Amino acid sequence: MISPDLQMFKLIIHFSICLSLFPLIHSGLIPRTPKLHSVEEGKGKLFFALDVWGLGKLHGRKIEWYNVTTEDGYILALHRILPNSSMDEEKSPRPVVFLQHGLMATSDAFIVYGSPKSLGYQLSDAGYDVWMGNFRGNTYCLSHETLFTDDSKFWDFSMDEYALQDLPAQIDFALKTANQSTLSFIGHSLGATTHIMLLSARPEYNKKMDFVVYFAPVVYSVTRTHLRDILPAVALIPQIFSRNGAVEVFSQKILSPLTIYFCASTRSLLELCQSWMDQLVGYDRDQFDLREFLGVMSYYPAGTSAKVIFHYSQQTLTGTFRRYDYLTSELNIQHYGTPVAPDYDVSAIDVPQMAIFRGPGDVVTTEEDMKFFIQSLSPQQSVIYETVKFPTFNHGAFISARDLKPLVNDLVLEYLQKYYQRKNEP
Repeated sequence: MISPDLQMFKLIIHFSICLSLFPLIHSGLIPRTPKLHSVEEGKGKLFFALDVWGLGKLHGRKIEWYNVTTEDGYILALHRILPNSSMDEEKSPRPVVFLQHGLMATSDAFIVYGSPKSLGYQLSDAGYDVWMGNFRGNTYCLSHETLFTDDSKFWDFSMDEYALQDLPAQIDFALKTANQSTLSFIGHSLGATTHIMLLSARPEYNKKMDFVVYFAPVVYSVTRTHLRDILPAVALIPQIFSRNGAVEVFSQKILSPLTIYFCASTRSLLELCQSWMDQLVGYDRDQFDLREFLGVMSYYPAGTSAKVIFHYSQQTLTGTFRRYDYLTSELNIQHYGTPVAPDYDVSAIDVPQMAIFRGPGDVVTTEEDMKFFIQSLSPQQSVIYETVKFPTFNHGAFISARDLKPLVNDLVLEYLQKYYQRKNEP
């Protein structure tokens, strides 16, 4: 066992390394990772990432790409997995399942590992109409009707805009295009958190839900962890560049795969990098295949606004679940009409069925956090709470675990099948 003091020391060391690299990462000297449509286009390039079309082609799948404009002008990429050619495409209607990625990720997360691990493909093969959303500011969503990415106004958004602008715009578009009135939703980490915000603040979206699945949602932070101890410092880093947080951070640049290339060069460096991942998401050497992970690191992180990081750290440090706090009563009154940022009332959530999954090795969201969230829901809300049956399954494992299919995905499909069987009973 590693002592708590040693864990904290290692976390501080890793944070210090990140702090020293931050000015370099955001200096403009490091180019973005090229997003290409095919492996052939990548010939001669040291690092590149396939976009969803390229990943689909690599995996023998077809994916549709839609552009969805939010009420405040952001143009978001929304991706839809078409049925496998071996399936009966005339079988309709296919129940819609909407997947939403976590912090600093993209829709790639649900297909990048291919079959049989990737949940997007598994759901599609099971007969679902699979849509994958993206948040503003990631590598797929760098366009706006009037703003450009070199304008700080483009980056002036928090988790509130993810929840109250991006999600409803994409959900409504998917439902309209599929000619459906309801869908099932699956969100990982921040993708789950923002959906909880949406259902809490806009009750009409509860009526558009069928089965809701949350993987490791970060809602109320009621317990102290080593990762949370350094959040005040993490939240301060971007203020080097912008006092209000309206600046791009952790964009999809070649430093990430370059760092991984460095990590893979020797066994001792590989262990050092593995230790860094342990501190971020939880220790899990059995389910986390670092060498496999190295192969997809061109895809992560994929960018966000510093204001999103601020918002996340506010909630994690205070244990509250509320809108972005502008830190002065005057600014909060200006934005909300109240001196304190308003809470998201999770007791307003009213969906037909909810399932929450958490890994025992998760250091981002704890067992106590999950229990507090569930107790805060309406007593009438039906909830299935699943602890993944693997002792070290951590926060990131919901995307990358070796045994993701039998440990999580198969169970999700079983729940969905049972739900729709009941729903469609005469």
